[in-house]
Amino acid sequence: MIRIFALSVLILASFTVAYPQSSGHTTFLSKARENTVSLYKQVLRAQSRLNNGRKYRASTHSLEEHPYYLSEDWITGSGFYDGEYFTDVSLMYDLQQRVLVTEQYPSGNAIELVGEKLRSFTLQGHYFEKINADSVANSLPKTDFYEILYAGETKVVAHRQKLLRNEIESRTIETTYDEKYRYFLFRNGVFFPVKSKGSMLKLMSDKKQELKRFIRLNKASFLLDRELMLKRVAEYYDSIK
Repeated sequence: MIRIFALSVLILASFTVAYPQSSGHTTFLSKARENTVSLYKQVLRAQSRLNNGRKYRASTHSLEEHPYYLSEDWITGSGFYDGEYFTDVSLMYDLQQRVLVTEQYPSGNAIELVGEKLRSFTLQGHYFEKINADSVANSLPKTDFYEILYAGETKVVAHRQKLLRNEIESRTIETTYDEKYRYFLFRNGVFFPVKSKGSMLKLMSDKKQELKRFIRLNKASFLLDRELMLKRVAEYYDSIK
């Protein structure tokens, strides 16, 4: 985003030189230049908030085994950080260290954002929000970022982790990351863990028969696509309550 504004300033400056300097045109270009530079400075001031972090130290990883969510390369995302909303930002989410990493401008260094200043962020359509465990009667494992799979009354969230595991094979250390995803369903002010189709239906037992029929007709499978099933069933449950 900053590069676009910088380019705009350069284009406007060269256009000013090339354009015939009549009185009306000079006034128009002068005002346009002032507005562009002013907006560019605003973006720089806002972007400087993102540089308010510490140097990121990545864990050992390879292309096949890495601690990041979705990709070990930069993903263009957005987030609410230090009282400002940012879009078109280069991000990586380290699930092992539990930190969101951004690319510092203009150095290109990777820095981790201060967790206390980060409220939410989005990566490729996946929305993560910080949920304080105290606000839900400590029914979640801890205060952390949870992906919001369904944001209705019967909210469904996922807690995502990657656990580092080092094993010695043929006198060399092999590093792997084990995914650990846990799912929770919100009912009556608290979250409940969901580990199976049965545990999900138990939490919504007042509409159990309707939900079983819905699952059967839609051929939803807890084993094949757990997240999609949780989302669709919760959405349907809210619609028939």
